Amino acid sequence: MSPADAPREERARRTVDRDILRLAIPSLGALVAEPMFILVDSSFIARVSTTSLAGLGLASTVLTTIVGLAIFLAYSTTAAVARSFGAGRAQEAIARGIDACWLALVVGAFSTAGLLIAGEPLLAAFGPSEEVLAEAVIYLHISAWGLPAMLAVQAATGLVRGLQDAKLPLIVAVGGALANIPLNAILIFGLDLGIAGSAIGTIICQWGMAVVLLGVIVRRARQENIPLLPQLSNLVAVGRDAVPMFVRTLGLRVVVITATVVATRLGDVQLAAHQLTMTVFAVLSLALDSLAIAGQALTGRYLGASDPRTVHAVTRRLMTWGVIGGAVVSVLLLAASYVVPQLFTPTPRCRRTCAPPCGCW
Repeated sequence: MSPADAPREERARRTVDRDILRLAIPSLGALVAEPMFILVDSSFIARVSTTSLAGLGLASTVLTTIVGLAIFLAYSTTAAVARSFGAGRAQEAIARGIDACWLALVVGAFSTAGLLIAGEPLLAAFGPSEEVLAEAVIYLHISAWGLPAMLAVQAATGLVRGLQDAKLPLIVAVGGALANIPLNAILIFGLDLGIAGSAIGTIICQWGMAVVLLGVIVRRARQENIPLLPQLSNLVAVGRDAVPMFVRTLGLRVVVITATVVATRLGDVQLAAHQLTMTVFAVLSLALDSLAIAGQALTGRYLGASDPRTVHAVTRRLMTWGVIGGAVVSVLLLAASYVVPQLFTPTPRCRRTCAPPCGCW
């Protein structure tokens, strides 16, 4: 690179950094807000009983597996919408996102039906005690009704982010997470509903988030004269694009499920501690996905605009930031292991199980 090219390269790098931050920072807030539902539920239920917390941990493993396997509704949609948007085909971009929302509602409805029918034997396969199984079934059967909303939020979020807007998903996610706190307090303790109140509060917030995001999309579609009915060809395309993401997520979830089975066989206290630990881990690790979201949105946009030079620049910067972010998250996770048990569970045995080997409570 000649000396004359250095200032231009530096300006290009700064532009890429600004684009990444513009999308990654709001996405970070939204991603952290989503697992906060489970974290808030865990913190309240830990004060009900260790058995209830263990049941929540068991049920949430099943629920987060379903939501995780459907993450393609957000990520694949972001990439596809961004590519069409970058190519100047805004109507096509919105139409693809609308089809993804329809697919999310269908998948969510089938998932709800499946959990209502087979949820109890599925939970029993983990080998919990009868008391933990009873609590887990209550939470799972109620929470299952929120799956269509949660998956629709993923698809709608993918559409909005593909259009290069990360602020709206942040506002909706934070609003839902904040509303979940007083709802849980009222339903769990005020109305004495226990773990059922936790599930009810969560699904109310999930459907509220879905209504807000889908309402914005419907209004935009009407302004652009875009049909709201799904197109079969686009639904097939969404499913085809989702296969690699589905396989990748399935591999990751197998590890989580195996760990939950082991914790269940060790006892109720170990399962409760596992729930708290994995929830904190999910909050911190999902924060790194903000970089992935920024990468998907920007890569799709510049590929659609036939600008491979900027695509390469975005990729290089994201790889650097990813390594740094991973190191920071590992340090934060270690620090959290000394703080979280004291904050979220009053049970001494559960605290000791969550703590590192050198810790004591």
